[in-house]
Amino acid sequence: MAISHARQWGDLALAPLLPVIEQYDGERGGFFGNFRLWLGVGVGSDGDTSGKIYMNPYLFDSDHELSGVHKFLLTSGFGADLVQPLSEVVETCGYFRPHIVGINLNESGITSIKIYLILPDPSINSLMALARTRTALATRLMHLLPYLSVSRGQVHLTLGFSRAGGEPKISLQFMASHWFGSPRVGVSAADELFRRDGVDMKAVQEKLISCTFVGVSESASFMYVA
Repeated sequence: MAISHARQWGDLALAPLLPVIEQYDGERGGFFGNFRLWLGVGVGSDGDTSGKIYMNPYLFDSDHELSGVHKFLLTSGFGADLVQPLSEVVETCGYFRPHIVGINLNESGITSIKIYLILPDPSINSLMALARTRTALATRLMHLLPYLSVSRGQVHLTLGFSRAGGEPKISLQFMASHWFGSPRVGVSAADELFRRDGVDMKAVQEKLISCTFVGVSESASFMYVA
């Protein structure tokens, strides 16, 4: 099914990915996390559709160091260097655990790749240090500070690589029940971020009393609800 899904959306442009999927048998051991492989379809407001594949990073290799994912980025034509951004994450936030490799596809092949990491216990100061060269991300983090009830805890970090090249885009997701003391405060924090981006969330907030994650990136703010 995974191979059929990949070929439907990317055909031969997916050549670097197919060997990884083909060796997946659904039973391979040594995995961390709660999944091995998910498939999805995205539908845009303009009606355009895209394919999505989310893979456990240990499908690529089992050395827990993302060397297989790094090789995949290179052979996919992205020419992306995973070593430098990962080194930056380690220097500022410490140890991380690979979580998900997300692949977006269209009829031309792979359009973007996202590497999801779990940071077990970074401080807000270390996250600000990571964002120091990314002004928009640092600004959004500053807007979150008044809502935080703790100064450190688990964060999900995403490195996004696009065909356009350049530095990977960073996004940070904060678990609402931990960082904000309660999911309700997390909703208020998200409302503040959206308001500053010119998005009126009042109609939604009246019906929404809980959220799971509040996130910020260099270009947007977002909220996850269960």
